Amino acid sequence: FSDGLKILAVGTLVGRRTESGRLVSIESQRAFLSGLVRDLPPARWAGQIEGDLVLCAIKADGVVTLSGDRFFKRDVYLQQGKGIVCLASDLDLLPTNPAASGYDQSALAHTLTYYGHRPPKKHTIYNSVRRLSPGDIASVDQDGLHVANTPFDPVPTREYTEEDHGRYYEAFLDYLATAGSGGGNALFLSSGWDSTSI
Repeated sequence: FSDGLKILAVGTLVGRRTESGRLVSIESQRAFLSGLVRDLPPARWAGQIEGDLVLCAIKADGVVTLSGDRFFKRDVYLQQGKGIVCLASDLDLLPTNPAASGYDQSALAHTLTYYGHRPPKKHTIYNSVRRLSPGDIASVDQDGLHVANTPFDPVPTREYTEEDHGRYYEAFLDYLATAGSGGGNALFLSSGWDSTSI
């Protein structure tokens, strides 16, 4: 952009979430993302993004800010050492061999014993590498790396009515219409409610 702002988006942007939680289509991804970065603080970026997207903004002063979608579906690995900060989308891109620092025994135990065969979200099997997790916002400036976390704000539980189920049904169909393709879609069944009902 003319003011020196650079935006890198990796992944798929399906749409924008409104304040009410409704999913709407985006006409121009470029306009949407530049408006998001310019108009909202980084703590609010994830709530607007629907998809599996990592958003990186580099301002003219060199400050780099990185956030993901609400669930941080794409992995971003973090490694620090000897004046180096590296945020990478793949372990092969890290500057130092992660295995050289040894293995995180708790993460290995989790990987080998729990369904999903992965370490907890903030961890990897390596001592020197962590992952960003939902709500994390990483920024790098002349002082180094800062990782802030947006506090989790749970929705209060309550008994759902037939009207609530109807609203969920409509929201679910809206999502399929926005995220799906008229040319065909592949669906991997997990045997959960959503995939079975489709």
